[in-house]
Amino acid sequence: YASSPYDLSRFRGSAGPVPFRLHGVNGQLFVVHEVVYEEYKPGTTSRTYYHRFVFADDQWVVTHLSRLFVFEVIGVEFCTGMALSHAGDAMLVSVGIQDHEAAIFEVPLQQIADMLVEPSILH
Repeated sequence: YASSPYDLSRFRGSAGPVPFRLHGVNGQLFVVHEVVYEEYKPGTTSRTYYHRFVFADDQWVVTHLSRLFVFEVIGVEFCTGMALSHAGDAMLVSVGIQDHEAAIFEVPLQQIADMLVEPSILH
């Protein structure tokens, strides 16, 4: 990312960029993930992957983020790709689930736009 007043250091790559228009502004849409490690019994740690949609303007400045979410399961779930649907009204998002299966989710563009907020709102 070119610059941002926000700490994006927990973001790990997942998918994108895909051209996207948000509130009349052209830019790029990404999916990133954040990993949370939790000890569920002494000496045993589990990983939970949470995702965010990220919007960057044409100057590659991150201006909007979604809240953390999962596509299907709480656990190991990793977004591997994203493309605009042929109809042009949704993103097709490929996801690996629990390291043993894969799925494609169709997420309407309007739903994504509704999820995106200015990062300062999330603090």
